[in-house]
Amino acid sequence: MRTAQRHQPVAPPVLPAAGPDRERAFWRLSPAERVAAMRAGELTLAECSRWAARAPHEVPITNGEFDYIAARLE
Repeated sequence: MRTAQRHQPVAPPVLPAAGPDRERAFWRLSPAERVAAMRAGELTLAECSRWAARAPHEVPITNGEFDYIAARLE
C-alpha cells in the first residue's frame, strides 16, 4: 500500500536587493523556492514575467492565468 506524500511548505528565500546578483540568485533557486518567493510578494512583476517566459511549466496557474497576474487582478 502506498502512502500519500505530503509536501512541506518552503520558506521564501532571501534575495539580494537588486542588480545582477539578484538575477543570478533568482535562477539558482529551485522552482519551489521561486513559488514561495512569489507568494510572499518578494518578486517584482518583471521577475515573474521573465520566469513565466523562461519556465512557464513552473509558474502556478489559477483560473487559466499565471498566479502572479491573477493576484493583481483580484
